[in-house]
Amino acid sequence: MIRLALAQLWHRPLRYLALLLAVVAAVALTVASAAIGLSITDSVNRTFAAPYAGVASVVEDATEPAPGAVLDRVTTAHLLEEGNLYTTVTITGITDGPLQWRDVIGGRLPEAPNEVATTGATPPIGSEVTLLIGRETVTATVVGAVTPSATEQLLGAGGLVATNDAIATWAPHSTGELRSSVPLNEGVSAAEHIKKVTAEYFSSRNKYFLLLGAFSVVVAIVAALTIYSAMSVIAGARIRESGLVRAIGASSVGIVGSFTVEALVLGIIGVALGLPLGRVLAHYAAGLAADLGIRVPLTDVSVPPAWLAAIGLAAVAVTVASCLPAALSATRRSALDSISGAAGRTLPVLCALVAIACAAAAWFIQPTGVIRAVAVGGFATLAAAGAAALVIPLILRIRVPLPRLGLALGYASRQWTRSAAVIGIVTVAVALVGAVTTGSAALRSHFTDVASSQGTIDVGITSLTGDIDPQLVEDLRAAPGVAAVDAPPKVAEGFAVDPHSPVLRTPIAPGHVSLPRGAKTTTDLPVVRTNNIFPLVDASIVDKPGRTTTALIRLEGGPIQPETALDPVRAVAATSPTPVTMAESFNRRSDIVRMVERLLSITRLMSLVALAIAAVGIAGTVLLSWRERAADRRLLTTLGLTSSLSTTALELVLLVAPATAIGWLVGTWAGPFIAAVATT
Repeated sequence: MIRLALAQLWHRPLRYLALLLAVVAAVALTVASAAIGLSITDSVNRTFAAPYAGVASVVEDATEPAPGAVLDRVTTAHLLEEGNLYTTVTITGITDGPLQWRDVIGGRLPEAPNEVATTGATPPIGSEVTLLIGRETVTATVVGAVTPSATEQLLGAGGLVATNDAIATWAPHSTGELRSSVPLNEGVSAAEHIKKVTAEYFSSRNKYFLLLGAFSVVVAIVAALTIYSAMSVIAGARIRESGLVRAIGASSVGIVGSFTVEALVLGIIGVALGLPLGRVLAHYAAGLAADLGIRVPLTDVSVPPAWLAAIGLAAVAVTVASCLPAALSATRRSALDSISGAAGRTLPVLCALVAIACAAAAWFIQPTGVIRAVAVGGFATLAAAGAAALVIPLILRIRVPLPRLGLALGYASRQWTRSAAVIGIVTVAVALVGAVTTGSAALRSHFTDVASSQGTIDVGITSLTGDIDPQLVEDLRAAPGVAAVDAPPKVAEGFAVDPHSPVLRTPIAPGHVSLPRGAKTTTDLPVVRTNNIFPLVDASIVDKPGRTTTALIRLEGGPIQPETALDPVRAVAATSPTPVTMAESFNRRSDIVRMVERLLSITRLMSLVALAIAAVGIAGTVLLSWRERAADRRLLTTLGLTSSLSTTALELVLLVAPATAIGWLVGTWAGPFIAAVATT
């Protein structure tokens, strides 16, 4: 029987093309997804772990160094941009020695009190910068460029580094991170600290990684369904052959074994082609990492051998398992069924049981997370596909007087295995496309709203030396594109404003203090946490006088605008008679929108891959049908009914049209459902 299996593969390779391509696509996609996901995780872990090579203990917010330890102080300064406009920048201490972890990209490390190095693209090496630290103005020379910290790299923000002695002089009360090469009683181990900071980074992005993984699983399910459908059609096309082989003494076990060998060989070939293809795709995707917003270097895009082995074994196992129901069915049919191509009872009953089981699973699973929500949507889709595969052929068992339509209806309703394969593939693929389309729209709408709520204040211009100049406030009101300006008093809780002030994008909570998340302000007044960049308080609940240090600004237009919209405000701020700094919310809002668009681009790409896999499965089914019906075409030609191509096309339409409608209905329900769970 092994010789029979190998002969089938050798002499009729086109029969197995759809199955082979589905295996290759599923393996390649799984390997590529795993490689990119693992590479991102490993790169982020390495980035966070870089400062702690050779470190035993870490103490945060330390004020004094310890023997065998390095205290890298951190302070905030204001870097002169133009005129009297400054930008806020973080200055981190650096100590040359065995615990110094930053690589020198250009120039050298700072050594003197008036020297700094940059962690970003600007300012350039050799330039002089003016820093305002407290009320002291410091002029420093940029002597080098060094690698950024994990936070700077992952957020795309640059900073400055200086000697710890210089920072202690500029900001005597500054604190920093103490890294010790020997264990300390206080603090935590370096391993625990690394685990903490990486967990904080991934926790805020966990849902998006899960969502991408879930879409990969759904695409793999489409591929598995295509494999199963292709093998079912192949088994159906070989019913006559199976009968002949049994007639000359072969056992049913031997025939099933022959099918198993075929599936095993095809699975091995598919894995052999899919594994390297997946690695090629992963390396290609890694080259586009920057375009996708991935700020960590993906230098080692690989999958551990154990993972590759597991993916390969899983693909072979799915291929072999998919052939068994069809092979068993092919050995249990009568000669009459073999001649007519009619389906036996085993597969329809099995299909009904699977549909019922999937429907029950979708009903009873509680969608308490992204994976569970995707599971509910997936089971609902499989249940709908199984039900459609049973019901549509039954509905098509109608008699019509039109010969071609009647023939198409007969093929579609009587050859159940082939029809069920097409219906199942189309239903699942269209459901995936519907879910991606409607789910993407829901995610985009949600995150656009989230981005819009990132800061009810568009721009804030703050004086660095005292009260803001009144003439500057008037000049800002007259600046092009400015809708409203307010200079509210600054009290202990925040800026005292009217909850419905025109300077606010959205009103603040009346009778409350609206504090930014993470703000450490303490107050006895009611507090709500917000995504604002400034602390705000309802002016009616505070009666303390305050200083007018800041002009709050709302620009004309929507909450999401390009950075160039700030140019008129920036130009006016630069003319201030006293030093000022500017804070704005547009960049943070745009970052959220860009992140979502990248995520949706990846999911749309996955849906296209699923469609391609489904198209291969349908094309393979149609090709097998065309080859198998050669004798039918010759008979029909003698009767004058020559347009067999139109009959095949009509049969395909009769199957695809209702399956598409069912898949779209399920997908348009599943997409918003999963998106709602992912965003709560």
